[in-house]
Amino acid sequence: PRCLFPPPTPPRQSLMGLLLLASILTVLRPVDALFCGDEDCYDVLGVPHDATPSVIKKAFYKLSLKYHPDKNKGEDAEEKFQQLAAAYETLSDVENRKDYDYIRENPDDLYVYARYGSYRMRNFTKRHSVWHVVFITLTLATIAHYFYWRQQYHRYRELAMRDPKVQGMMKRLREQRVEERRAAAEKKSGQKNSNLKKRSGKKGTLPTVSKSKAADELAQEPEVDVYEVVNMVGWQGRLPTFWDILPFQLFFVVIYIFSSIWFHIRWIYRFNIMKQPYGREEKEYLTYKILKISYTRWTELEQERRDELTEKELWIKRNMKEFRREINQSRRRKKY
Repeated sequence: PRCLFPPPTPPRQSLMGLLLLASILTVLRPVDALFCGDEDCYDVLGVPHDATPSVIKKAFYKLSLKYHPDKNKGEDAEEKFQQLAAAYETLSDVENRKDYDYIRENPDDLYVYARYGSYRMRNFTKRHSVWHVVFITLTLATIAHYFYWRQQYHRYRELAMRDPKVQGMMKRLREQRVEERRAAAEKKSGQKNSNLKKRSGKKGTLPTVSKSKAADELAQEPEVDVYEVVNMVGWQGRLPTFWDILPFQLFFVVIYIFSSIWFHIRWIYRFNIMKQPYGREEKEYLTYKILKISYTRWTELEQERRDELTEKELWIKRNMKEFRREINQSRRRKKY
């Protein structure tokens, strides 16, 4: 017998953990390390806070010629030039300047980190193509998706093994296998002894075959996997395969959307317009849809139960109403 073990609702701890980790990584990068570091970008370029873009550009060109490493061999020339470049990058872009002014005027505001995130994203997209960003994002999402799937698989496996009903079924299966192994060992030992007696021609003169090896085999407890007694429904019931990684899943989603559209077009044409009778597959489809169960759950039912539900024609309202009434009466009887 197999126990249908529906997986519990996926926990929110994993999502909250990812959000918390992202927040910690953001906080670890202090605001003082952004833009021009501890210096004021306006002071670095020597311009007032209300300077126009043209004034900022002229100040940068003037100072960059002075501190360029190729022309200035001073020890701090390269560091000064990099600081000038950071200040110009911050103040020459309208959005960057707006974020910098906000952070500069509101250093203790929690919204500072949101401004920082938008600033970093703009600079990243400027230096990289859209396809580069998509590739990196998809790669990171694929890795996270794969390990999250594995983690959920092992988690639900442990939950199933803790269930008392499942533990009892595993124990009975283990005892059954011990008995089968013992019977097989005794049968094998008897056959060997019989063959030896026939060869010797003297019944009872030879000792019986040693049972030490059989005893060692019986001493080993047979392994029983939890999935031999539990039918885990859903993606949590198996480890991810190559075809389960995120890029393939996205591709299959596109195929599923088009196939679903084509299925509904054919359905409308055949049964709504042409008024064709339902076949076996169509009746099963209507049955598990009206019962609001997935195709996987439907296939887990015994064939007799599926035939019984299909014959009831539950997609007809009066039949469905009668079926619900029968279910309610059955529940009342069990209750009392």
